[in-house]
Amino acid sequence: MRKSKKLFIPVLVIVLLAVSVYGFFVYWDNHGMITKVDSIEEVAEYGATDFFPTDYQDYNNVHFVKNNRFHLISESESITMKITDPEKFESLKADIARKYGENDFFGNEPFEYKSKVFRAVTDGQLGYPKQIGFIGISESEKTIYYLWFYDFDLDSIGDMEDFVIKNFNQTI
Repeated sequence: MRKSKKLFIPVLVIVLLAVSVYGFFVYWDNHGMITKVDSIEEVAEYGATDFFPTDYQDYNNVHFVKNNRFHLISESESITMKITDPEKFESLKADIARKYGENDFFGNEPFEYKSKVFRAVTDGQLGYPKQIGFIGISESEKTIYYLWFYDFDLDSIGDMEDFVIKNFNQTI
């Protein structure tokens, strides 16, 4: 009887520790660490600067949010740039149309999520699927979203809408 009590406590500690570590990994895999970013320079190391508009400082209301997600053996970064400037909204849309032609988008089908219409960008600078960008436009909010994602170990993405929901739901 004493031997079983002596084994019970170490086994209980090991089980509780294993459950805690597992919970930690599941949490970080699903949520990540969200950080407010003040400028594009703070995310330059992630290779996203070519995707985001360089004249973002000309707009009235610009927000950056970075989300680092840690997986068991890798990590991914997603960066959201939200531009809300009703006065320049139409010119922003025209800039996007000038910069990206139909051949610069993955597939021809945009998808809608949270009243925003998104398209995946595949210009030559991005190394799909490890790097991918999305542009979203919300007519009702007069807002443009630039979503950028990087994961060195990613080999496929699958459904684009599911991908945006999984990786950007907390930041858009």
